[in-house]
Amino acid sequence: CARNRAYQLFLLLSIGVILSSCSATRFVPEGQYLLSSVRLRSEQPEVLPSDYRTYVRQEANSRWLSTLKVPLGIYCLSGTNERNLFNRLMHRIGEAPVVYNDTLTGYSAAALRLALQSKGYLQARVDTTLTRKGRRATLTYHLKPGNRSYVHELRREFDNDTVRRLIMADSSASRLYKGMPLDLALLSEERTRIVHRRQNSGYM
Repeated sequence: CARNRAYQLFLLLSIGVILSSCSATRFVPEGQYLLSSVRLRSEQPEVLPSDYRTYVRQEANSRWLSTLKVPLGIYCLSGTNERNLFNRLMHRIGEAPVVYNDTLTGYSAAALRLALQSKGYLQARVDTTLTRKGRRATLTYHLKPGNRSYVHELRREFDNDTVRRLIMADSSASRLYKGMPLDLALLSEERTRIVHRRQNSGYM
């Protein structure tokens, strides 16, 4: 019944809080930091951080119900002796603490900048802020897209009239249009469409 499900959920949350309260920093090497959270912030409301999340190369430990780091809590129930069967079991079931890696942060910032540029934000910048508190760190990526570029003119050039007629006969399938935001993915899609059209018509 609904009451039982609510009780089970409450029990799960309580267990998760207890597990997550275990210290994870004892598994973090000296001089390094546990990555507590990774945030994306955008200066422009039309650029949604959620659209660019996949370009982040290092995330913090996973959460259950978007709140509790239960897998990390399970891992923290173990000790550091890998010969101990219980420890190995907890390590296998749980999730090891994510240790902050500045190299991956650099890769992520570069990937985010390229992703913004591919959407027409040619002057895009991505800054990072690392906030340390004890042995833990919070990382924030600041997306600064700048002005977006648009397509002011579309022009098609052909080797001969036969190819021109072939491609123009199927031009309604094109997703390109004058005034559209510059989008490298759509340009690549259009190139692939034209190549397939030529190949299907015997032009290799």
